[in-house]
Amino acid sequence: ASTLIDNLDIDGATDIGAAIADADLFIIDDGAGGTNRKTAASRLKTYIAAPASARVYNSGSQSIANTTEVALTFDSEEFDTDTIHDTSSNTSRLTATTAGKYIIVGGVEWAGNTTGTRQMNIKHNNSSYIAGHHELDPTATGFYITMTAVYDMSASDYVELVVYQDSGGSLNVTYNQKRTFLSMVRMPG
Repeated sequence: ASTLIDNLDIDGATDIGAAIADADLFIIDDGAGGTNRKTAASRLKTYIAAPASARVYNSGSQSIANTTEVALTFDSEEFDTDTIHDTSSNTSRLTATTAGKYIIVGGVEWAGNTTGTRQMNIKHNNSSYIAGHHELDPTATGFYITMTAVYDMSASDYVELVVYQDSGGSLNVTYNQKRTFLSMVRMPG
């Protein structure tokens, strides 16, 4: 037997009383053509995709030449849920696979040296800076800086973490998985 949706009264029904589980069922009008079907809650995951995200780091320190802007490379991934990063090609990049707004966070730990300045920037498509930090008073013990940006990206746009220093010689960005990193998360909606 069939009943019109107008006749379905769920207000007085007993609440599920638990979290929604993958095996729970919903009623759905398949293609809005009037054919009602059941669907498992597990299918909602494919429709409401989890946000794409990645967090990458390098397994060793990187030497930065004096007065040279360098895009840091990242040979290791803490996670990558949507092939945003590649550990063998263009390892400096996090690439948007889907258009949307992204939260981008970068961090750098510099080796100690009191001469010159240190810079860190998030660069979009190797053409424009979307966030930056300039440290005028570096310390002998080294220091750690982070920055965050929210940016609207098209599919295949990429960001890099670029650094610059003018200490008078090469200076290391030190290996520290929790302090020298680049991450990106696509915001829902």
